[in-house]
Amino acid sequence: MSVVDVPLGKAAEVIARDEKRRVASVYSAIVDASNVGAKIISARAPQDIGKLAASSHSEGNGIGQVIQTIVDAPYAACVELGTRPHYPPIAPLIDWVHRHIGSYSSVGAGSSADADRVAYRIALGIQRKIGERGTEPTFFVRDSLPDMAKTLHSFMALRLAGW
Repeated sequence: MSVVDVPLGKAAEVIARDEKRRVASVYSAIVDASNVGAKIISARAPQDIGKLAASSHSEGNGIGQVIQTIVDAPYAACVELGTRPHYPPIAPLIDWVHRHIGSYSSVGAGSSADADRVAYRIALGIQRKIGERGTEPTFFVRDSLPDMAKTLHSFMALRLAGW
């Protein structure tokens, strides 16, 4: 904090100008922390084809606007919080099996048709398990919050110190 020597008639003007700068600094810190927060969340998001991590972003950048860090993949809440038992569609599960199991050489699949049959059977098993137990939460957003809070604190301290 600095001391400013101004005539009494100008004090209100100087105070208002300094407060306007302080508010702009705080908003700048919040916007920057939100942008970094989106990257923190992306880094913690479970990886498959990258859509969940890519859906993390920041919105709002002006004084008076709400600044938000958002993960807006349609399934983000289900991945974050887990789900109750349900039967998901089989096609995305088959695609997932193809991406994660590969050639199925370890399960004896020879031809492409054999690999598709094996993938279908594995996907059915996954679907059945989700239907019986649901899915476990990952808490990738929740677990990002402490680092996001530290980031915001650091940006606020730097901005209010005049950086």
